[in-house]
Amino acid sequence: MSEPDAPGIKKSDFKLSAMTNAGSERVIFLLMPERYADQLERIRFSDKVAEWGYGTVTCAVSSVETERIRNLEFGKLGGVLETIDNELRLLEGFNITLIAMDELACVGLLICLMDFNMSKVMLLNPSFCPGISAKLSRIEIPTFILYSGNSKTPSASSSRKYHDLIAGSILHSMPDAPMEELLAKKTQFFSYLKAFLANDQ
Repeated sequence: MSEPDAPGIKKSDFKLSAMTNAGSERVIFLLMPERYADQLERIRFSDKVAEWGYGTVTCAVSSVETERIRNLEFGKLGGVLETIDNELRLLEGFNITLIAMDELACVGLLICLMDFNMSKVMLLNPSFCPGISAKLSRIEIPTFILYSGNSKTPSASSSRKYHDLIAGSILHSMPDAPMEELLAKKTQFFSYLKAFLANDQ
């Protein structure tokens, strides 16, 4: 971007990939903490969704920036969005499904509330963001929330809050998978993802 970085935000903390399966009109925009990058590579995420006719664009956010976002009120996330605005605008004209993970769920939901033409959103093990509750009634696109671990984990509590506040959202759990292993159980994970992508609710 030509504008200087917002205070506390470095462009280098957001690593965006080129689009895979570039001929596709359907795209998954994956917003994730960088700690998941190796795991996504191991389960060959981009290759799998390419089989279903989807391209993938990945935004991996550094651990430092992810932690900073975790501690922000929802109303202070605008600078984060400005950092990746140009890249999101490049996806205009595509049918976009947004997948946002963990601490970045709040950024993903902000993207959905702005004019970025997302068609669906999937939240994986989301963290709940202070100040977001009043905004969630405005989410009108299909929303799928998936968490792992037992019902007492923070992600389970956050997932239920999002489900209660987003009209028509779908909530599922993978109770036998510790949070850090959600993607490792790839057969189960991909079955949920494929069903959600195919569901034109």
